[in-house]
Formats: sequence, structure tokens, C-alpha cells
Amino acid sequence: MQTDFNDDMPHVFHFNLSSGSFDFVVAPLCSDGSFLSTSLVQKHSLGSGVLPFAGSDLVLSPSQWSSHVVGKISSWIDLDPEDETLRRDSKTTLKQEIACASHLSL
Repeated sequence: MQTDFNDDMPHVFHFNLSSGSFDFVVAPLCSDGSFLSTSLVQKHSLGSGVLPFAGSDLVLSPSQWSSHVVGKISSWIDLDPEDETLRRDSKTTLKQEIACASHLSL
């Protein structure tokens, strides 16, 4: 079952696995609203250049993450665009989301 990012992931998880009779939930690794481009960070000197990242590994237990969740990267990521800023931002975000998936053992 594929679902959108939701602040109440435990409820979404329980509903789809128990009531929906699904074995897995496909969920985004972060909220699309959590994206802030590296170019904006640099332009406004927001500090270290580390992007904010939404999502918490605490909303589900480690066994729930690794057993029943398939992570999905952000749909806007494009690693081969003509726009250099989009390419750089996509690369940074993809690395961040892969690190998150690895942390969650997905």
C-alpha cells in the first residue's frame, strides 16, 4: 500500500497493515514540504549549509520500519536536468534520503 507522508504515521501504519490486510506500506522518506534548496541556504547564509530534514525514526519502532515499510525517495529529484541548481539540490537531497533509509534499515 502506498501512502503520502503523514504526521501520524503510526495510525497510517496500523490502519493499512491491520485493516487493509497489507504486508508493507510504501511511504516517502520525508515530507515534500521539508525541501529547502542548497542555493537558498547559501543565498541567505543560514549557517552550515546542512539542509533541514523532516521525518523521525521515533514514530515507529525499529522492527516496524525494517519489517513493514518500503521507503520512497522524493518524486521531484532529477539528477540529470539542464539546470545546475536543480541537479545540485537533487544530488544533496538524494544523499540525505539514502542516509535516512540506511539509518532506518530500509
